[in-house]
Amino acid sequence: MKNAFLILLAFSLVFVSCQKDDEDTPQEVNDYQFSYDGDAADAPALAAGSYDLGARFPGSVTDNFEGKQLEEVSFYILSVPNKCELLIFGQGTDTEPGGLLYSANLTSSIDGETWNKHLLTSPVDIGTEDIWICVRVEHGSTMGSLGCDTGPANPNGDWMFLASSNEWTSLRTFSNNEVNINWNIRGKVSE
Repeated sequence: MKNAFLILLAFSLVFVSCQKDDEDTPQEVNDYQFSYDGDAADAPALAAGSYDLGARFPGSVTDNFEGKQLEEVSFYILSVPNKCELLIFGQGTDTEPGGLLYSANLTSSIDGETWNKHLLTSPVDIGTEDIWICVRVEHGSTMGSLGCDTGPANPNGDWMFLASSNEWTSLRTFSNNEVNINWNIRGKVSE
């Protein structure tokens, strides 16, 4: 019994010492953040192609921040894609975003297996309309690039645009309900 306790204690110490430094993890979700996700757990494998992966924050969420600005976006990248862009869209419908409000090519500035932060060069004003925060990834082969939590999915937390079919869908629908997650995307609002 004593040996089992010592083995468990040793394993616990090794496990704790192998954890990543908290600097790589965004601050806890608070009153100044748009987010549906939990901790980064994995990244769904997607076939070669281009995908916009995002979260929709409806007016019922954005109106809590009316008069403020979206100033920073954090997202988890597991494997670095061939191309990576940040896209922020405005009011559209319940199933697809409206006009593009902000974009930035982040291909040369992202790292894998960590959280990446982007300070918007032109913060986006927040009103009472929807905001969609998306990360566009392009893969040359099947890979998991944008991170996700373990779910379950919020109805607005797992959107994706498939360039091959030119349509928006949820990852749940795309995977026939086999993948039930939220993308690791977080928007920081001015205080």
